[in-house]
Amino acid sequence: MAPFPKHNFVNVTGAITPTIIRQGRGTLHTLTINTTAASGIALIDGVGTINGTKIAQIGTSPTLGKTFRYDVEFNKGLTVVLGSATQDITLSIG
Repeated sequence: MAPFPKHNFVNVTGAITPTIIRQGRGTLHTLTINTTAASGIALIDGVGTINGTKIAQIGTSPTLGKTFRYDVEFNKGLTVVLGSATQDITLSIG
């Protein structure tokens, strides 16, 4: 049996400006919606900028408690932009 991959979690709340999650290479395993808001979430591969390559954009209104599984690698870094100061998400990264 293969060893269970190790992931760290990062909780992001109310960050309507770009939030750097990790610099350099890594893996985005999951994203969990903890609170909803009318605006969406953008995940971006590109440290500290909203001009990087978009990994995903999620509308959060219908997805409270939902976990999205990605298992994708990023190269430059992982930046999150929340659409509202009331949003709360948890990322699992490796």
